[in-house]
Amino acid sequence: MIPPPGTRRCGQCHVAARRAGWLVPVLVCCAALALFAADGEPPGDGAGDSRLQLKQLRHEREQLRLNLEAYAGSERKSVGELEELTEQVRAAKRRERQLKRRRGQLLEERTRRGRRIRTLRKRIAASEGRIGEHLRSVYRLSKVADSASLLTLSSYKSYFKDSSYLALLTRLDREALTRFQGLKEDLQTAQDAAQHTLNELADVMDALVAEQVQLVESERVLQRSLKEIRDNQALSREYLRELEETMTGMEQALAQLEAQPAAPTLERLPDPETLKGHLRPPAEGTVIAAFGEQDPRYALKKFQRGIVILATEGGPVRAVTTGRVVHAGPFRGYQELVVLEHAQGLFTVYGHLEHLKIQKGGWVEQGSPLGQTAYQPAEGGYNVYFEVRLQGTPEDPLLWLEPNSLTFADSAAKD
Repeated sequence: MIPPPGTRRCGQCHVAARRAGWLVPVLVCCAALALFAADGEPPGDGAGDSRLQLKQLRHEREQLRLNLEAYAGSERKSVGELEELTEQVRAAKRRERQLKRRRGQLLEERTRRGRRIRTLRKRIAASEGRIGEHLRSVYRLSKVADSASLLTLSSYKSYFKDSSYLALLTRLDREALTRFQGLKEDLQTAQDAAQHTLNELADVMDALVAEQVQLVESERVLQRSLKEIRDNQALSREYLRELEETMTGMEQALAQLEAQPAAPTLERLPDPETLKGHLRPPAEGTVIAAFGEQDPRYALKKFQRGIVILATEGGPVRAVTTGRVVHAGPFRGYQELVVLEHAQGLFTVYGHLEHLKIQKGGWVEQGSPLGQTAYQPAEGGYNVYFEVRLQGTPEDPLLWLEPNSLTFADSAAKD
């Protein structure tokens, strides 16, 4: 029998949706990895975190493959159930055609028996008329013959002749009555057969109606199953597409992480002594305040711990060497201030910036942009403050920069 509604698979879409839910964290993770690879900085504090990320991604990838195999098996099972249901519907339709043919045969038989019954009824009606007339004639003849024999008995031959005629009529009537009785029995038989045909026809019609109801229900179940299969197939295609995209992104992110050099550490940075006299200035321009001089912005004497460079409007300010950002943000008197830490207690400070491109805790390579020069209303130009400290003591930045890499204003001319 075809299974009733409600017994089909009703949770496959939810199962597939749960399986597709695996994609969300993986896609987010891959996106994060791509950003980390693009920024040149792996997550966490070093290579150990990167290796852990790789291990987790590989585990997620294996889970996706296992889920995909399980879903493929579920889909094969659903297709098998659908084929079985389709065969049951075909059998129901064959049964329906057989019942319709039998119904047509019974209708023809009922019509034929109806004609037979009408013919018998006509013959019986005609026989009833003839028999009635015969009986009335016999009755009159018998009365006349008996009266004559009792009154006169004049003609023995005539009486004998009338009696013989009466006996003949009686025999003929008896035969007619027998035929009449046979006709009535035939009529009863025909009526019983017709009633049996009607009963069988009613049973066939009931069976046909039940079969049609079952067929309609089976077709409804089939259509619902077909829709589930199509929906699952569409979900499967979408799932496969997302899985392929995820796997591609994952592989690319893994390859980038694998190819990425180890994260920099302070111990791996160059010795400060090797940097002296070899650094490019943070910005191109003219020194307007040298190290140790009075700050031209103030009337009071103030020791200058760095240099001030008059730069171009909105020009880039770059890291003089590789380092870790220990401060990036507003600082009183310096607008946006950036402090980079290098090896063996070496720090570089960059002031009067805006539109910072780095964040605290990140790493920057030599020459990487930190931000842009900001306008200084007091000087009416765009200045950059640059300072070098070693073991907490300010040092003349010019000793660390390449010779003749900057020009000098008259007020800041070197001795």
